[in-house]
Amino acid sequence: MSEPLLEEEIWGPTADYLGGNVAGLSNAVTKGIAMQLQPFALTPIEFAILGICYRSGTTTVSRMARVMPVDAGRMSRIVNKLYEQGLMTRTRLKNDRRVVHLGLTEEGLRLVPELIERVQEQNAILAEGITSEERAVFIAVSEKIVSNFARKRLEENAGQRLD
Repeated sequence: MSEPLLEEEIWGPTADYLGGNVAGLSNAVTKGIAMQLQPFALTPIEFAILGICYRSGTTTVSRMARVMPVDAGRMSRIVNKLYEQGLMTRTRLKNDRRVVHLGLTEEGLRLVPELIERVQEQNAILAEGITSEERAVFIAVSEKIVSNFARKRLEENAGQRLD
């Protein structure tokens, strides 16, 4: 039986394969955060939802689904789990029962700062040896890549509407 091909054998040198670098980075960040959250029985996406509520005070499922890589149905299931764990509140608007505002319970408000501290410690480990200039370049390049992708998607969507 032959050994599986390495990414480099498929795509060429890693430096030339943006996807491989991004996937490796995403894996390091996500798994590192997951390890920090494991004692609290939370996932990185659940942490992100709690963090959004912590910073904004209240929000809605649809607003979170627009800024996170999760569809509204999955977002609702995650929010339900956090609600059942006693970390989130749900309040329906009286004048529009379809809109549900989400917030944090006292337990959620107490827990999130501890979670943020753990994630920041993990980020510091990942950023060891990286200068502030390197970090600024990394952020600028990352933002440009995301912007390029968004622009391309808008162009494609506009072209589809014209057809």
